[in-house]
Amino acid sequence: MLLRARRAMSRVLTGNPRCEVCGFGARYKRYVGGDCRWTEQEPPSEAHPHAFCEKHLPEIGSSALDLTGDRDIEWSYVAARISRFAGPGKSVLDFGTGSGFLSLAAGSTGARVLAIDLMPLQFSLSYPNIEFRHVDVMDLREEDDRFDLIMNCSTIEHVGLAGRYGSADRLNGDIEAMAKLRSLLSPDGRMVLVLPVGRDAVFRPLHRVYGPDRLPKLLDGYRVLESSYLRKNARNEWIASSREEALSEVGSARYYALGAMVLQAEGGK
Repeated sequence: MLLRARRAMSRVLTGNPRCEVCGFGARYKRYVGGDCRWTEQEPPSEAHPHAFCEKHLPEIGSSALDLTGDRDIEWSYVAARISRFAGPGKSVLDFGTGSGFLSLAAGSTGARVLAIDLMPLQFSLSYPNIEFRHVDVMDLREEDDRFDLIMNCSTIEHVGLAGRYGSADRLNGDIEAMAKLRSLLSPDGRMVLVLPVGRDAVFRPLHRVYGPDRLPKLLDGYRVLESSYLRKNARNEWIASSREEALSEVGSARYYALGAMVLQAEGGK
């Protein structure tokens, strides 16, 4: 009873949503104990709509969050869709293959896989139908390579940012690469894309975060066939999110929300 009364009082006093961790509703105030006192907290310049609270301080903004578990989310989204677009007689491009996990998953379907990266080969080629090339995507030739599936998993945000993963510094390198990839899709091909989303930002040399301004530019010439978004709650757990919530997240060098989608080139079948 007392706990419910305190939570109700917090909403009355502050008019803000409840904290995702403790249920209290003070956005910029902190509940201080049994005597029902509140102390003012200086609000940060960017804040999420959950509260400071006694057990979780501070739990707002990206300073309390990190990317723990992001690779599991990203790989599982792509891997779950490989069999829909890959198989015997199909061709797959793994753009920024890295450890090769997704290349091996696609290769196991019997598809022909081209794995490319600007970094040296990092995995054993277990399948004869997987080819690795140490090459820039901009150097691929449309007349030689057309793909039924392009896997673009946590790669595009690094293109054009020098100092990491071997990329050259190009202001619009990511947008140029997406246009190139579009030209490499077969007429009925699909791209499975996973990337950082939130408020538009660049954190050199680490990554870009795509928001309301740059995300539409990146997706120009594509149709979004399906999409999902995730962000972290105050417990640092990944949770499903609306597009609007995800694109309003404040990113940093160590945290951003995730966008995952299946794309088709405009004019494709």
